[in-house]
Amino acid sequence: MGYDDQTLSLIYYKTDGYCHLCKKKLSYSNYGVHGAKGSWHVDHSKAKANGGTNHMNNLFPACISCNLEKGTLHKTTIRKRKGYKNESNDGCFITTACIRSKGLPDDCHELQLLRNFRDTYVGSKAEGRKLINEYYRTAPLIVQQINNKKNANEIYATIFYNINKAVSLIESKLYDEAFELYCNIVHDLNKEFLSSTR
Repeated sequence: MGYDDQTLSLIYYKTDGYCHLCKKKLSYSNYGVHGAKGSWHVDHSKAKANGGTNHMNNLFPACISCNLEKGTLHKTTIRKRKGYKNESNDGCFITTACIRSKGLPDDCHELQLLRNFRDTYVGSKAEGRKLINEYYRTAPLIVQQINNKKNANEIYATIFYNINKAVSLIESKLYDEAFELYCNIVHDLNKEFLSSTR
């Protein structure tokens, strides 16, 4: 599958330019260049052969050797081979809140509902794509800041509580209210964790 420059940039910077499997630094300009330093591919976190999609939430940068080694294996299998004991959050604070706070899988009902809401309702709004792109840019930075806090688990529990309210609104078909709540959550997290880094 071919990717335009904007999509490649969004995927690359989701992990600040590091392989999401082995944490090796990648070179943006060496996308798909076999044998070059920092060369990389776009990896489907959940392999397409296993039902993975081409949605942005399933696409991550991986060095070519890791991507070829992974094949249809689960990302956790490869990460354990690389010596990482804990599951990565992949730079999405919503996913991290569900996994870390409640121990939910990354294809749980809450995340599937939110991803569908993002791709349909939010993506159809005039400013929707801009908001989605901004999320992919800032979310990894927010996760990084939260993970540096001693009370990270407490913060993620609070995020999950608020996200779960958005899930309830979506289930009740109160899409405008869910969208407003989502925007408020992102705004507050940006203000709390990124204002001092800019």
